[in-house]
Amino acid sequence: MRSIFTATVLALAAIANAQTVAWEAPVNGKAERIFFNGFTQTPIVEMNDNFVGIDAEKSATAWTIQKAKGNENLKKAAKVAALTGNSDKAKMMNKFEKQVYQEVDWTHFVFVGDKVIDVVTGETIIDGVREIQASDIIPELNIALIRVDGTDKNISLQAVDIASNKVLWKFALPKPKKAIAANLLLDKAMVQCRPGISADGNIIYGFDQFLYLLDAKTGNKKWENPSKPELYLIDNSGNYIFSMESGMRKVHLVDSKTGKDVWAQPMKLAAPFADLIQLDNTQAIIASEADVNIIDIKSGNKKWKKSFVSPFYKNAELTDEGIRVSYGNKIQMVNKATGEKVWKKPIELEDVDDIKSPQVEKQYKNTYLIMTNNRLVVYDKETNKRKFKINLSVTDKCAFDDATNKVVALSGKKVYVIDPDNDAKLPEAVTKVDDPSAISGLKVSDNGYFIYGAKEYVMIDKNKTVTAQKVYPQLKTGRGANAALLAASIYNGIKSTKVTVTDENGNVVAEGGVFCSAEEADKAGRAMDAQKELRHKLKANEKAKKAARSSDNLSIFLTSEKVNGEELVQLAVVDQNTGKEVKTFRLSDDKNVVYEIDFNSNTVYAVDGGKLKAIKY
Repeated sequence: MRSIFTATVLALAAIANAQTVAWEAPVNGKAERIFFNGFTQTPIVEMNDNFVGIDAEKSATAWTIQKAKGNENLKKAAKVAALTGNSDKAKMMNKFEKQVYQEVDWTHFVFVGDKVIDVVTGETIIDGVREIQASDIIPELNIALIRVDGTDKNISLQAVDIASNKVLWKFALPKPKKAIAANLLLDKAMVQCRPGISADGNIIYGFDQFLYLLDAKTGNKKWENPSKPELYLIDNSGNYIFSMESGMRKVHLVDSKTGKDVWAQPMKLAAPFADLIQLDNTQAIIASEADVNIIDIKSGNKKWKKSFVSPFYKNAELTDEGIRVSYGNKIQMVNKATGEKVWKKPIELEDVDDIKSPQVEKQYKNTYLIMTNNRLVVYDKETNKRKFKINLSVTDKCAFDDATNKVVALSGKKVYVIDPDNDAKLPEAVTKVDDPSAISGLKVSDNGYFIYGAKEYVMIDKNKTVTAQKVYPQLKTGRGANAALLAASIYNGIKSTKVTVTDENGNVVAEGGVFCSAEEADKAGRAMDAQKELRHKLKANEKAKKAARSSDNLSIFLTSEKVNGEELVQLAVVDQNTGKEVKTFRLSDDKNVVYEIDFNSNTVYAVDGGKLKAIKY
């Protein structure tokens, strides 16, 4: 009798939590992860020795490419170094580890195996690739510039047309000097130079010791300038290039037509270069970490120089009153014409440390907010006095709702909803969460705020009232034991104060806040501005249109349920607009099942029992 009862319970559970497998395909090897291309959202399965691309529209696998070889011994050596306590050596080895999958940002191109492919179709774009050293988009020309380290051990710059997938031209670059080559291997993010367009429509590119002007149609070199650029910036007209020499203490001005230095001697700075703000076509602000200078662009003459006593320069902003210079924990207004102080004394910001650290500043109508690693402070714009503050630890984080000018802050387990302009003091906490370290997402809707993480969510209405809240029980073993791998964390991916996706006309098609630390917001906030500008300029093409689709009204949580003493792996679907659970469904009997969620098509991809399954929810 008991066995019949047990069978009945299990049968009912299976019906209540039934999954619909839309399609499935065999895969070889052991699954490591499933993820989505950052631009096209193409689902990709990483197996132990290959990558598999999925064509979601055709409900089939699109391509399979073997992984590049060569990392196995390096990984083993790094693991031994880590186990023996030599963490520095392990980190160095990991930096030398060869990339097995790498995206060309804001395109549908990816490096996988030994080639650059179209991630949607698997079409080979560039063959014989050992590594992508750098990539950039030139939106005015609708091309991707990809710097390739080839399997023939030669470095080249290749221009690929984004619409047609065709390589337009290839320019051979010199092998960098030994010290530079080592740095390129150790830190691929070190290249700060971003190519651009000259006034006559050709491409300005910097590499190693040289600046180049390349013909946009053929890739032929028009000139080279040996200014040893560590960083270069193109002026608004496209006629000049500010080239910061290695060490960042000397600035060259290069004529984009001739490639010749405009100034007889490079400008020497009192400290490493920090900022350049072009006021018009004749004047620019050049700031080092110790002073601010206004220069005549063509002559290089300094009209004035203003030094300040502070550990570091933050930024300068041109206002109706003058130039607002932020340095350390102080702000000073400087006369644009003379460099004289407009204010007798600089404003010293309460509760902002006079040390170099990540900071985020947000401007509102009557207030401004500064977020650092250890606090969030709201200041009155008129008096520059503190209104209120909230202390933060290194693990605390915030999300910014730019639509309503509110801030959702996590301090410890407490959740605050802050209105900088209208709150006279720090408001009371709205609620508490179970695991603040795993909270990652914020969805803003007409109903309020949906805050979610790996295993819990809370819905707060516009009156700061909690209308729904739930914590899901987690698996004791297997994938559920590691919150870092769960769907909510992976889905958010990019760390930014706000993620906004636009179509080719600049219309917003999707947006949402992401909880982040001051450091993450500081880094990504600057990058997002540049990326959004590129995205606006990119011409329409089918890949870009597919990338713009979004349906972010649902969150999915991994949870477990015991039936007859067995832990069943389940997924719970929750509506972000209401905070209500829509349904739960059974995922797998395998606690270590590898899966990922495609919110665009309401599909869960899972590798289970040697098959890739597409499960509708």
